[in-house]
Amino acid sequence: AEVICSEDIHIVCPNKDIYEIFSESSFSILKDEMLIKHCRDIIEDIECKSNFLLSCQEQSHSSYVTMTNGIKGVFTDMCNETSSLRRDYLLHGPCMSNQTEEYDECLLNSIVSVAHDESENFVDKMSSKKIIERFCRLYRLFKDCASTKTRENCGDAAADHFDVLMTRAIQDLQNAKCSYLDI
Repeated sequence: AEVICSEDIHIVCPNKDIYEIFSESSFSILKDEMLIKHCRDIIEDIECKSNFLLSCQEQSHSSYVTMTNGIKGVFTDMCNETSSLRRDYLLHGPCMSNQTEEYDECLLNSIVSVAHDESENFVDKMSSKKIIERFCRLYRLFKDCASTKTRENCGDAAADHFDVLMTRAIQDLQNAKCSYLDI
């Protein structure tokens, strides 16, 4: 039977419950008990999907690895009881988890800003290049805003840790897709 990657991957790697938990919790993923409790499940799900995509087009597998490599690295460190990333997370996570409203506001403002810029410049919204550029701009705006809110409400060390988490989680994708953009 022909493998239909976009449909079959969730049957082969059925960790839907993890994503339901996170989707219902908004940014409360930043609560240390959730992150540490589920870090191994997330790593296993990423690896399962990566292995599955090896049977699909090389581009699908390569894109998936680019998108998830940083996230996998963050969760690998979170699972390691001696890692400095986990230690710092346990120290700063409680304050960061209380910033849900601020992070939501940052995300909404970033989306509005990108949409406003595009409507004023009559951007072709369907171009894959424009979709990537939109993601890169949205990520930068969100990260800058959320980092500022974290600094204001949790201090410099927490903001630095937030920056490390965000940068590591998205670094491969940022390098592959955003580094050439002047945004």
